[in-house]
Amino acid sequence: MLNNLLLIVQVFFFLIGAYQVILSFFGWYRKKETITHKPTKSFALLVAAHNEEAVVGALIENLLKMKYPRELFDIFVICDNCTDGTAKIVRGYEGVYACERNNPAQRGKGFAIEWMLKELWKRPRQYDAVVMFDADNLVATDFLQYMNEDLCNGHRVIQGYLDTKNPHDSWVSAANGINYWFCNRLWQLPRYNLGLSNFLGGTGMTFETKLLKEMGWGATSLVEDLEFTVRCIQRGIKPKFNFDARVYDEKPITFRASSRQRLRWMQGHFDITRRYMLPTLWQGIRERSWVKIDAAIYIFNAYNFFDGLPAHVYALV
Repeated sequence: MLNNLLLIVQVFFFLIGAYQVILSFFGWYRKKETITHKPTKSFALLVAAHNEEAVVGALIENLLKMKYPRELFDIFVICDNCTDGTAKIVRGYEGVYACERNNPAQRGKGFAIEWMLKELWKRPRQYDAVVMFDADNLVATDFLQYMNEDLCNGHRVIQGYLDTKNPHDSWVSAANGINYWFCNRLWQLPRYNLGLSNFLGGTGMTFETKLLKEMGWGATSLVEDLEFTVRCIQRGIKPKFNFDARVYDEKPITFRASSRQRLRWMQGHFDITRRYMLPTLWQGIRERSWVKIDAAIYIFNAYNFFDGLPAHVYALV
């Protein structure tokens, strides 16, 4: 009986692995993104920052050099529960807004974004879209041109290409760079090529303002990007991946720091799996939507290791 059960489990995970391998074949080709529309969309650039005085200045200077009309974008730095000089540094740049938030009871990027969006909607100037970055990022100066193009073409949620800012600092950051290449080329691009939904990556994300006002943010888990992605897919909205819009993210350089980061992400992923996987799967089956079924499979990946481990251990014994 146990052998049969373990065989079923192994076959199940083999099929999931085989599906991903087959999917990856569609990532070996891509059509280069083109820019045909003139800059017309206005952007609010939100930078999430918690005690980031060491890096936030470099990102602001980078954003101020964007190859996009300056009158069409503003920069807002969310100084979230900061105890250092982050806000002071931000205020040193003309035309850049330091938005200070102090709420120790609600810590985390998701809560900070939700607060900032409510503040943004109160302002007299409204924007066509909201773009989100992390304070330790650097951004390709043509990023907004690609976002303008995608918005003009009707896309409502766009994820840029996530690259590594510091791949040469250590073997850990180099491994993260390889992981980013894998995710962009063999996870994101195949789904884009096949018309499936892409998944948000926490930074380099663009959202149509109208959509944000319709849905609300509502993503306050440890993986707010995945949570918002799933909510979009359930509403029939497919986030789009732009391979040529580059964002460079600073990755941990020590194994301990990277492990803590990954553990936090996995905790959040388990939570999203518990809350969203089955509803998304049933919705996909009822609607005969492979986009939603694929999303459910993607969400389930958090449990692959833990569910497959007993079978592998038993086989070794």
